Amino acid sequence: MNMSYCMYQNTLQDLQQVFEDMERRLYASTETQPEVEEYNEDNAPLSYREAAARENLLQMCRDIVEMFGEEE
Repeated sequence: MNMSYCMYQNTLQDLQQVFEDMERRLYASTETQPEVEEYNEDNAPLSYREAAARENLLQMCRDIVEMFGEEE
């Protein structure tokens, strides 16, 4: 659990890492896929649990924007 005094900073850094991975996977999916023996941790398909967590995260981000997107 994040400490309350730096929760947003830490979460922002984590979300940036997730965003970069999602962006990389998006662009990689439009290119020729590597041979199976070339797969590594960075380009392996997401596990079922990771894919489900990704969808839950996307929905939570939508909810945050819907509820708080107009705040200044």
